[in-house]
Amino acid sequence: MLFRKEKKLGEHVYIIIFLLVQLLMNGWSKYIMLFVKPPNNLFLYQVNSCTSFIIISLYFHAKWKGFFSKSRLRELYIIFVSVLVTLLAMVMYEDRLAYNSRSSSLVALLICVYTSSYYYSKLNKPEVEHITSTRSFWFVTGLFLYYGGCFFIFSSYRLLSQNKNPNTSTLWLVHNIIFAMMCILFIIGFRCNRSQQI
Repeated sequence: MLFRKEKKLGEHVYIIIFLLVQLLMNGWSKYIMLFVKPPNNLFLYQVNSCTSFIIISLYFHAKWKGFFSKSRLRELYIIFVSVLVTLLAMVMYEDRLAYNSRSSSLVALLICVYTSSYYYSKLNKPEVEHITSTRSFWFVTGLFLYYGGCFFIFSSYRLLSQNKNPNTSTLWLVHNIIFAMMCILFIIGFRCNRSQQI
């Protein structure tokens, strides 16, 4: 049995939504392109990047909302909306015929900031003796591995593809391996008995 039954998934439901979006955007991209008819598949990368950022932001918001005062949460909402507007502006003004390295890199960097904040909070105030027995640890580690590893792929892909580097396709093979590793970490997380807030 891959998943242990727990009555309440809590904030971890966002991990399931994130995986479903990835499956939809990556696994069904050919069918989506037939239905939506975008000029190229780069549009799907942009949508995937923005959607992933929103879902993962909601995940961390759900983890942290009980730990911040209302005024601090208001400040964080303002920062989040500012970043989201900046991200959407970047997507709107990027070349539609080239990969969106800037916005994808920004998303990866921000998610690495989220995950690093999680690790920092665990180092400062450890709540459990064995952190590896919690779902949160494995989910956050999977996100950190994926977005940390792919940051360099996202940031360099446009330049390499414009220079017509023959090894550019190798980057997506590395990307797929990192994605598979993230999914393995998620499976380990879903098998954990304990959920944990932060």
